[in-house]
Amino acid sequence: MLSPKSAARRRVAARAKMIAVQKTAAFTMERYGRLPDMDRSFDIEYWQRLGPAAIFEAAWQMTVDAHALQPGGPNELRLRRTVENLQRQRG
Repeated sequence: MLSPKSAARRRVAARAKMIAVQKTAAFTMERYGRLPDMDRSFDIEYWQRLGPAAIFEAAWQMTVDAHALQPGGPNELRLRRTVENLQRQRG
């Protein structure tokens, strides 16, 4: 588990990254209306306007946040590696 200081440092770093991404987006998009009447077109337009780097950064941050909530914490955020022994059958 992370110590409280380490967790706080990670949160500050994550906020700084998100602020950096938001600063690169020099535009404001707003949408008003009733929730049942809204579709996903606004969200799609917003993320496409931000670009692939911002989309990847947001997706990665969600991944880190999700792993931080699990018992192993963000330290286990890596590819799983399993060892297999494959041999061709003779015959």
